[in-house]
Amino acid sequence: MQQDILDKINEDFENSEEVVNILESMESMNCGPISDRIYRGIIFLAQGDMSKLNHFIELSFKDCRDLIWQAEYEDPEVQKYDFNNSFKELGLL
Repeated sequence: MQQDILDKINEDFENSEEVVNILESMESMNCGPISDRIYRGIIFLAQGDMSKLNHFIELSFKDCRDLIWQAEYEDPEVQKYDFNNSFKELGLL
């Protein structure tokens, strides 16, 4: 997990260590690596709320394209963010 993701978790969540542990456990539930783009989308959409965090984690397992669309697009045709880039590069940290 990239440093900008850890920094954003620390900024947004009171219980940042728990959030990191939850996100890191996603790889074992997914049977493989999770992209930083997915982590960034989850953290961005959760806005420091644990129930939202859990919701968006579940969404990422069901259809990661839906998660990306909600996190990165203002409407179906206008991409506001590209979470392949760091939170710092996007001006969100």
